[in-house]
Amino acid sequence: MRIISGRLKGQRYEMPGKSQKTRPTTDMAREGLFNILQHQIELQDLRVLDLFAGVGGVGYEFLSRGAEQVDFVEKYRGCCRFIQSQLQRFRMEEKAKVHQADVFAFLGQLPEESYGLVFADPPYALNKMQELPALIFSKNILKKGGCLIIEHDERQDFANHANFAQIRKYGQARFSIFWADDAQ
Repeated sequence: MRIISGRLKGQRYEMPGKSQKTRPTTDMAREGLFNILQHQIELQDLRVLDLFAGVGGVGYEFLSRGAEQVDFVEKYRGCCRFIQSQLQRFRMEEKAKVHQADVFAFLGQLPEESYGLVFADPPYALNKMQELPALIFSKNILKKGGCLIIEHDERQDFANHANFAQIRKYGQARFSIFWADDAQ
């Protein structure tokens, strides 16, 4: 895996051992996503929440492109240790926090309007995936004009959510994009 653009462009990170239950966002899908985002949101100085962070690839990409802060939330200890080690290696640990926690419990304790962007990459078979947009928007976790992106497969459909804006497909991955306050 590699970082596609920004300050850390070309930096590689290896996957932790096979014992970690992760499905990282592919380079192709991340590149497609960031091509969309660079035209819709200012990435510089953005506060980002990376839910179901896995090995942290999407969060590293945001940091590389100038995000002010990235909070990584992942329940698996091994993944959290891996993310922390990569942040140290990239000398970005002052711009990030790694939270070992269940995502739904973590969201329950967040203050309102904390982030400009929330990225969620849950396991594709997660039973509670459809609850994510409602939970995030009901808790006002996004700042006005903020963006929520959920990575999923063809089994999920968020088109009926009031804040849903668009879906983009890259191989098996789909990105459903939502905006707070109909900003876009």
